[in-house]
Amino acid sequence: MIFIFSLLLLYHTYGSSPCDNSAGNYTINQDGNYGDFVASTAYVEKDLNGKNIPYIGHNVQICDSARIAGNTKITENVRIYGNAMVYGNAKISGNAQVYDQAWVCDDAQIEQRAAVFENAWIYGNAQIRQMAKIYGNARISENAVISGHAQVLDCAWVIGNSSVFGTACVRENGGIYDQAQIYQNAQIYGTARIYGNSKIFGNAQIYGDTKITGDTWIYQNEVLFGKD
Repeated sequence: MIFIFSLLLLYHTYGSSPCDNSAGNYTINQDGNYGDFVASTAYVEKDLNGKNIPYIGHNVQICDSARIAGNTKITENVRIYGNAMVYGNAKISGNAQVYDQAWVCDDAQIEQRAAVFENAWIYGNAQIRQMAKIYGNARISENAVISGHAQVLDCAWVIGNSSVFGTACVRENGGIYDQAQIYQNAQIYGTARIYGNSKIFGNAQIYGDTKITGDTWIYQNEVLFGKD
């Protein structure tokens, strides 16, 4: 009776069978609490007693060929699918999604409604929050924070203690370093590099091979470009 009730509760929670009706199992964490659904084609690292080494919380779905290992903690309504990989001490929560060939590892955190997909890598102590999207071959690492509705895509890098937020976008081969901040509707692209304590905001656009250093502020509708 308890088992049937649990299945009914799970059906009600998802609104349909998890992982698009894939075959799979509801797993058990090392603390003895039940985790949630892992498709039979996905991999979650187990201890010698067959319990999850990663913590898989209620309502989580691990689908397709996704791989979860190490001391990761995945909670709330997270869905990880495709060929995505999550390992190390990464934490994923809220309604976040990680999919395609994306990797999340080390002590990275993906929260709220953030999405990481295609071939993006999130590592170090990086944090992706709110409704930010990281995709393409983008790399976010060290202590970088991406939040709001910001997007980082293509082959862009955001590292150091830098942050990108608001509706800002970093794309193509753009790079953000040090303590630089990119926000509001600022756009960084081409091979532009932003360093130091620079702040790029408003509707500013930086592109080409431009390099911004020091404590520079670029804002409003300014456009700076260098020759590629």
